[in-house]
Amino acid sequence: MLLLVVVAVIALKDRRETEPLPLPLGEPQSVAVFPADFGRLDELVPSAGGVAPIPVDVVPVEHAPEFQEAAWINAQDPAVFTLQVLAARDEEVVKRFLAAREDRADFVYFIYPQQDGVWFVLTTGRYATHELAASVAEGKDFGSLSTRAFPRRMSVYQEALRVVPPAPESSSGATSTAP
Repeated sequence: MLLLVVVAVIALKDRRETEPLPLPLGEPQSVAVFPADFGRLDELVPSAGGVAPIPVDVVPVEHAPEFQEAAWINAQDPAVFTLQVLAARDEEVVKRFLAAREDRADFVYFIYPQQDGVWFVLTTGRYATHELAASVAEGKDFGSLSTRAFPRRMSVYQEALRVVPPAPESSSGATSTAP
């Protein structure tokens, strides 16, 4: 009750005088008209001559930071072994695997072209011998993969790039560990 009385007193005290606003009577009303080119963005968006969208020539492919180009593969020592962790036709499979890893910086993946299409191969480590790579594969935890990582020479990947050039990427969703 006291609060209501305080609010009423403040409202009466702060009451301002109002001035009447003169309204024009009897004057002709003018309608605002927009210019003919209002809302046109010709300089920003070129016209395709209709309502169809303008085709885009290039759609960028966003790879994960661990992706390496063919030049990187060819620059590696061909006698060195690496562990092939998985191979997939869909790059998203590799990206999901990497996203779940805290040690994702230890991995690289690249395009591995084959006669039956493009594979995305995920590898880790560089080892001087097959035996050393195999022993590391036995002791390393790769999560819930259904198959085990296995040693492979870098020359296998380099040779595949020479025989079958990388084709446009596909994403059929098929997954495997050895193409």
